[in-house]
Amino acid sequence: MKILIFGFKSAGKTTFGKLISSQLNLPFYDLDELILKEFETHTSIRTLFYTLGEVRFRQIESEILLKLLEIEQGVVSLGGGSLDSIANLNLLKSFPIRIYLNLEFSELAKRVGLEVDYPYRHSLLEIYQERGKKFEELQTLEVKISNQPIWEILKAIFLKIYG
Repeated sequence: MKILIFGFKSAGKTTFGKLISSQLNLPFYDLDELILKEFETHTSIRTLFYTLGEVRFRQIESEILLKLLEIEQGVVSLGGGSLDSIANLNLLKSFPIRIYLNLEFSELAKRVGLEVDYPYRHSLLEIYQERGKKFEELQTLEVKISNQPIWEILKAIFLKIYG
């Protein structure tokens, strides 16, 4: 079984990716962690993004995604901006189960605190709307998230996977 999990920053991709992989006894791959490992750095993904610049960062992200396509089974958690590349979007359609953790905008704004130094030139709402379209296009399964308990969201995910 190959499962892709994605959504906005702070939606819980890593948390739910780990929980799903644990429950299904599958390996877990976190794209952000793999990128940091590539550089053998203990910095944050945000700092690395600023250091490398968006173009180089997205190039490395795409290279690692290509390697992840080769896994036979596992749960892959994407970074919040991984689908900014149309090439990545199209590549990832090969995953049979693609879970979109759809975090409500009001909850996203609370979680990221409407960061002043968000790494893009657009407002958080513009990014939310742009990425939301790509997330909708890629998903085979959508779970709406606001402030429910973790167990409730996990239950909803498994109900959707197993019908």
